[in-house]
This record gives sequence, C-alpha cells and structure tokens, in this order.
Amino acid sequence: MPFTIRHDTMIVYSAQPIHYLIEDQKAYSLRYRTSIGEVVSLHKAESDTLSFGTVVPVRETESEVFEKDSVILYDGERYRGYAYINPTKKRVTLLSVSEEGLPVENIYYDNIIHICVYKGKERLFSKDIKKEMFERVVPADFLSNAILSDMDFVRVDGKGYRYVATLCIPDGASCYNVHLDIDKNGNIVFSR
Repeated sequence: MPFTIRHDTMIVYSAQPIHYLIEDQKAYSLRYRTSIGEVVSLHKAESDTLSFGTVVPVRETESEVFEKDSVILYDGERYRGYAYINPTKKRVTLLSVSEEGLPVENIYYDNIIHICVYKGKERLFSKDIKKEMFERVVPADFLSNAILSDMDFVRVDGKGYRYVATLCIPDGASCYNVHLDIDKNGNIVFSR
C-alpha cells in the first residue's frame, strides 16, 4: 500500500486515507501506534523476501534472564538443576499472510539457555545450550524457524542427568521436545 510521511504523521492511502501519529522515526525505521493502541514498526528490509513494503509488527524482546530451578533427590542426595533462559539479538524471521492477504515478515528473537547441576555447593556440570546444537535431532527446515524456548531438569540417575529442551515455532503449536542426557564427564547426547 502506498504511504507518505508528512512531519509527524504517516498517511496510508486506501479507499479512505488513514492517518497515524508517528512515535519514532529514524533513517531505517519508523514506529507508530494503530487506532487500537498496538505498536507497529516499519524497517528497511535486510533481504528481499517481500516483494513490496509491508507493515511489520515487531515483538518486544524480553530483556531479563528467566531462571528456573528444580530439586531432584537421588540416592539420598539433593541435586539442583538450573536453567537460565537468556534472550539474544539473534533473529528468527517467519513469513505469514495478513488478514488483508498481504505478506508479513514477523521477527522474533532466539534464546541461549545456560544449564547447570549442583550437588550441595559443588557444581557438577555447566554449559550454554544454543539452538544449533540440535541440528542432528531436529529437521533443518523446522530448526531454522524455531526458537529454543524452554528447558527442564527432569532426572538424575547413576549415569548422569537429564534435561528436556523445547524448541517451538513462535506463535504456533509445533514444538519438538529433545532429551539432553549428560554423563558424569559432561558429555551430552541429544535424542527425541
């Protein structure tokens, strides 16, 4: 849809011109609010995936680290497993179609998850887990559109520890749950 910018107003030309008050304008981006209060951003594309300009809603990223911890008793000992879900600036871009039938490029941000296992105050294992580490157990086309979204500490036994990672397509119902079996030497085996 054609549009123009005049001072602090963007005018979108359709059957009836629509006027939006601009909140922020920079050389390569523009942000405004719709009549129902949603924040909408326009960005200069990094690729030519769209054949023409489209309003792109940009999801706000979580800026805080989300911490999860679980305690599992094994052989009379308490094991505490942590998962620190760290937001990154690594983009995951999904193409969809708007209600008007226009292509829309939705931008989401991936996570890195730091996991560690303690017995008392002794750290037994610690590692950063990234989405790329799952390429042998998750199909490449799914993995390229997914976000490493969650991690749960679920088991301790004589062989080691188990976490379950969740990789999901943003705003979708498709997810993979992958087991991370960690031996006492810190080696990880990924399996579904």
